[in-house]
Amino acid sequence: MEDKVDYSNTIIYKISCKDTSVTDLYVGHTINFVQRQLAHKYSCTNDKSSNHSCKLYQTIRQNGGWNNWTMNIVNFFNCASKTEAREKEQEYYKSLGANLNSVEPLSIKPKIKCKNKIVMKEPTSQKYTCNICKYSTSRKSQYDRHLSTSKHKSKITLLNNISNTKTKEYKCVCGKIYRYDSGYYRHKRTCNKKNVCENKEVNLVSMYNELKQVMCDILKNVKQIKTESSNDTEKNAIFNNDNI
Repeated sequence: MEDKVDYSNTIIYKISCKDTSVTDLYVGHTINFVQRQLAHKYSCTNDKSSNHSCKLYQTIRQNGGWNNWTMNIVNFFNCASKTEAREKEQEYYKSLGANLNSVEPLSIKPKIKCKNKIVMKEPTSQKYTCNICKYSTSRKSQYDRHLSTSKHKSKITLLNNISNTKTKEYKCVCGKIYRYDSGYYRHKRTCNKKNVCENKEVNLVSMYNELKQVMCDILKNVKQIKTESSNDTEKNAIFNNDNI
């Protein structure tokens, strides 16, 4: 039994190398492109990941690493289930000639023809929706036509450019990470960790100054002791000479 997941906006994507001489390709599907991209990056770059040694990530690391590869959206589909999403992935897996998938997305079983079997089609009110363009229709042919329009393709290109653009992170000394500088600087004004660090720095400086003063006093005392000892030695020498 499949999980109750909404596959109405299934994304088919591909991972390919920026170097055109490398023709290896991976095809997958997801309902959350950004989250899936981060998961791929983690598995590729973190040797503690259970998938770190799979064919896809080994090939990526052997050809310039994660930053030398791109993950791009190929198409959107309104799928009713995970099985249907995997069927769409299988179509692009074959049409694009993907060779980095460890296994085929869906092994399609051969259809068995049954003689004298009448299949009654039930009327359906299923709607096909493109959340990117806010477009909806009850006819699959119109939905497929929409996916091939320049408007839809330009929005996919824009999403790909945004997803592949590196974002700067702002990290506070307390460990919190912010994507935008406005949130980072707003947090710094109230961050207790910063005050603790500053107080520690002040305390360290104060301790250093105190230690420095103690050392100076010790050296001064040692010098004084040496002087007094030298004077006592001279006095003893004079006293001994007088007694001869």
